[in-house]
This record gives sequence, structure tokens and C-alpha cells, in this order.
Amino acid sequence: MLANQKDHPLPKTRVELADVRVAYNDRGRGRPILLVHGIPTSSYLWRNVIRELDDEFRLIAPDLMGLGDTETPLDHRYDMEAQAEKLLELADGLGLTTFALVCPDQGGAAAQWLAVHNPERIDRFILTNCVGYDNWPVPIVARFAKVYRMKRLAALMHRFQLSAWWGKSPVGRRLGVHDPSALTDFAIDEYSKINHMGPDKFEQFRLFTLAGHCRYTMEAAEKFGEFDRPTMIVWGGNDRWLNVSWGRKFYDDIAGARRMEVIPFAGHFLQEEKPELVARYIREFMSEE
Repeated sequence: MLANQKDHPLPKTRVELADVRVAYNDRGRGRPILLVHGIPTSSYLWRNVIRELDDEFRLIAPDLMGLGDTETPLDHRYDMEAQAEKLLELADGLGLTTFALVCPDQGGAAAQWLAVHNPERIDRFILTNCVGYDNWPVPIVARFAKVYRMKRLAALMHRFQLSAWWGKSPVGRRLGVHDPSALTDFAIDEYSKINHMGPDKFEQFRLFTLAGHCRYTMEAAEKFGEFDRPTMIVWGGNDRWLNVSWGRKFYDDIAGARRMEVIPFAGHFLQEEKPELVARYIREFMSEE
């Protein structure tokens, strides 16, 4: 049973892009905004921000390869360069000449790579509590990656659904959000549904986890001084994963940075905790000259 209407997922469209079946939300009309997510989330992360903005914009939120409902061959590349290429392939398939690009968490690595290598495609660039520079993987994720390198142990974690258990624990919730009530059991189950999608789907998730490496963000950062597309930083002020100082570094280093907003009493997943405020900042920034 749904805890509330805000938990309800949005319908997804599926499209074959080369050998990958990409699942994505596509809602609203107007200037396009491409919303990327991180790990262990999916396009579901953006559902309530999309509901706030679809009266004025076209919101496209894909599931990255290895996560959500996107189906990716096990011998495919899962690294952030490959993820960026697939995002651009989706944009091309949807006829998006230019688009705003919004990214949190590890999706920020793919988005930064896409943006600095294709600046002519970026209408606006918005970074929200995302990885960058040499800060990924953070220590606790690095420890998970060590476990995931051992396939049998990873399979055991999958069998006993330990990721969902961890997410619902007091520590897990506190790492994700400032206010634990903002992250419902239903939402955690939605993010953890790979536990019910068979061993191949979990293997895709495992491969995504192992593909995380700071070389993509380090290389992107070398181009920040040349990236002059209008950029906004929106950061949860109580992020226990990525301190707000990282947001300020993005703001200082990106040539096109125009605005930075710090949201108090919001953790890492501020799209779950403060969707109306995130949407408001995006709407305002999209309307600025």
C-alpha cells in the first residue's frame, strides 16, 4: 500500500538504444530538462520534482545502465563515460538539440563528463549533491565495492535483501536524509526492487557499483574553467556523504556558475526531502537570462 500520493511512481517509456533497453520518464511540454540520478536510486528519485515542473517544462528522467528498469547486457561497459554516451544517445533519439542537465550523486560523474565534452548541447547545468573531483567513492561506498568484488558474497547480500534492510535502518535513513520521515519504506523498497528482479539484474547493479572511479570527474574538472554554460549548484546543507564544501568548490571552479543555493535541514537525497524547493530553484534558474 502506498504511504501517500507522493510515493506513487510515474509511468515509464522504454526504448532500444543499440543493445540497451533504456527505461525513462517523459512528462510535460516545453524546454527539455534531462534529470540524471545516482546510486542506489533510479529515475524514481525525481518523481515529485517532475510533478512540480511539468506544467512548464518537458522532464526526461532515465534509469542509468545497471539501475532501475533499464536492461543492460552484462558484457556492456558501465563506466561513467559509457553512461554519458548513452544519455546523449537518448537525447538524440528524443530530438533534443539542447537541454538542461540536472544531476545528483554518482549521476553527476556521467553528467559532468557529458557536459564538458558537449557544452554546445547544454542549455543549463544544475548540480545537486553530486560526486566530483577525487571524492568518489566515499569511504563507506568503497567498502561496499570491496564486498561486491566478491561475487559469492555479493550474491548472498542480494539473497537476503541486505540493501533494503540497511536503507530502512536508523543509520541508513540518517545517511540519506536529514529528516528520517522524509524517506518512506515504500520509497526504499522501490529503490531496492532489484532484489526481486533476478540474479542478472543484481549483477547489472554490481557492475555499476564497481564502475565508479574518480578519473572521470577529475578529467571533467580540468575543463571547468572553460565550461561557460549557465550553471547552478543546489546542495543539501546536512549531507553526511558529500559536505556542502564540495558544492562551493563547484561554484568557484565552473566558469559558468551563476548561482548557489544551500538548502538547510536537507540531506543527500534532497529530492526526497525538499522536492518543492528543488523544483522552485530549477524553475527560477531556467527563467533567468
